[in-house]
Amino acid sequence: MFVVTGMHRSGTTFVGKILDACDDLAVFHEPFNRHFGLKGIAKNYPAVDDGYESYATDLLSRLARLEKMQFVSDCQKDSAIKAVVRKVIGGKSEQQWRRIRMTNKFRAKTLVLKDPFLSLSTQTLTTNLEYKVVFLCRHPVAVWSSIQQMDWRMDLGNFFGEDFPLSEADSEIERFCQVWSVLNAHNMSIANPNFLFVTHEALCLTPQAEFERIFNHLGIAFTQRPRARLNEMSSGATADKKGAKLHQFKRNSAEIIHAWKRKVPQHEQDYILTHAQVRPLVNQLY
Repeated sequence: MFVVTGMHRSGTTFVGKILDACDDLAVFHEPFNRHFGLKGIAKNYPAVDDGYESYATDLLSRLARLEKMQFVSDCQKDSAIKAVVRKVIGGKSEQQWRRIRMTNKFRAKTLVLKDPFLSLSTQTLTTNLEYKVVFLCRHPVAVWSSIQQMDWRMDLGNFFGEDFPLSEADSEIERFCQVWSVLNAHNMSIANPNFLFVTHEALCLTPQAEFERIFNHLGIAFTQRPRARLNEMSSGATADKKGAKLHQFKRNSAEIIHAWKRKVPQHEQDYILTHAQVRPLVNQLY
């Protein structure tokens, strides 16, 4: 089993889309999303590596064995119609899992979990479970810009494992800085041949070369079909995403990495880039 992870808005979906173009891979999206994924997930980023939410390792093993799984049956964000559909036939995640398991009966494929919520489980994934992992990191101001565009909020009470050492923060930007730094510092410290650290910026500037590196790490061929999809998705006319749309592909990848500079107010850029936890990581990465 392979895992693609990294903080939200860092390129995990983009990588997942390219891998999904491979005939021998089955990409499963966000099974550890506590809102609509597997039943029983208590935290947004289960801190398995630090000894919290350890039940997640059992769920990972069961997924690798393509077992029948239980999914969330009640989602607060559902409309009345969606709520009924979810109870009758399951949500998108449950339906996707059924398709993956059914397809595997006719043609065996390697499972890929595309899941940002596994960002604090990467040491366990690579060392204990010996899965190949690709971790995506993106410049903090770029992530902040994207999150602001989506109008998302950081709920620290539900972000990490029980009693995870994270200080209280009054402002949204301070909460963001803590989350970004915790996730990325943790993964910058991992040294394991099963682990590959990739920056979103490198993906955008040299997409063909970076995906060659990703495919080599996973031990799979970078064939014509994923190459064609990559070319299509990274050669759009604009870098901007429309409104609060969750994902918009076919953008100018080389321009995306600079978009935050004109979108984020200078005082917010300064706050993030001089933050005590963020600054040393940015200096090391960028």
